[in-house]
Amino acid sequence: MDEIEVEEVEKVECCSCATSLNVDDSVVVDGDNFCPTCTFTCEDCREVCAETFTVLDRGYNSIEVCESCRDNCLICHDCHIEFSSNARYGTNSSGETVCESCSMEYFSCDQCGETCHNDDYGGDGYCYRCRDNEDEDYSDDCDLIKGCNYKPTPEFHGTGPYYMGMELETESKKDTLDTLDTNARFVLDKLGSFVYLKEDGSLNNGFEIVTHPATLDEHRKKWSALLDKLPEGLSSFERDNCGLHIHASRKHLSQLTIGKILAFVNARTNKKFVTELAQRNASSYAELKTYKQIKHVKYPEGRYEALNLTNKATIEFRIFKGNLSKDKVFRALEFVDAIIKFCERSQNSIQDCVLHSKFIDHVARHKKEYPELHKFCTNFAQA
Repeated sequence: MDEIEVEEVEKVECCSCATSLNVDDSVVVDGDNFCPTCTFTCEDCREVCAETFTVLDRGYNSIEVCESCRDNCLICHDCHIEFSSNARYGTNSSGETVCESCSMEYFSCDQCGETCHNDDYGGDGYCYRCRDNEDEDYSDDCDLIKGCNYKPTPEFHGTGPYYMGMELETESKKDTLDTLDTNARFVLDKLGSFVYLKEDGSLNNGFEIVTHPATLDEHRKKWSALLDKLPEGLSSFERDNCGLHIHASRKHLSQLTIGKILAFVNARTNKKFVTELAQRNASSYAELKTYKQIKHVKYPEGRYEALNLTNKATIEFRIFKGNLSKDKVFRALEFVDAIIKFCERSQNSIQDCVLHSKFIDHVARHKKEYPELHKFCTNFAQA
């Protein structure tokens, strides 16, 4: 009986996982052989490739692209996110490329045509400079109030590692330069070099009080000088356009801790707790996004969110309504300090850190450290 001759099948080895496979079953990429499981289809050019990279596309969705397409990607100058050149994008006020999300933080002035940051919006489609040419702007005449882009070298107060910086927007009740100037001098007399005053496009006849970074105890000491005796012409809570923002240093915060904070602030089950604490509902300046999870830390979507993650050195809590009441200001500062320490504890799981009931228990255990926050938590739990 004649032997059946078996045709020898050529074998190759996958360049990625070293699996042996028939040459006809391999996928050739750039002259190299790969098994099908080690190859991918680029979601941008649709070519088969051996390695992919995650970038952002339209609508801020993640896509996997090949090395060639990644080389053609753009990097947002503001948030430093890498995104596909096929995605929508724009420019910032310096003419630099920014992603679609960050481009929403800028507008084109109807008067001068310049691209300006939303903080420079003066109303009626004008930037604040062009608005000044149309209407009298008292803040320009008050040399105690710096321009909106003013940012001195930070001076740290207290012993860290946790530092907070506060931005408190205020309005002057009387629409006169004398009142604005008087209020500015009063604030600086009370708070000294701990703060500086800035213009803000959202204000009509006021200024923003900006502190240097400080610990919770230092904030209490410094702010008491002003909040214990306020000038009659200064307001904040009564105005819908005034907010209170608190920056916290990123330096000692892990991505996991920041992710837990992000999830807590945006959790649907915490919405009532957060809005009552903040004394205002979500708005375009501090938007709550209930789909936010820990994974969204890597790709912040924009500045005007409840927790702004677009800054390199800080995370910014934008939820609070402006306030000049001492207990409310201290309560906001205590919340930021407390939520950071609550979320950084390894024994507090991700699941624990989206439950305001667990946070209330944490505050109760540290009620001497957070007296104003403890009062609020107690009343909320009993309501």
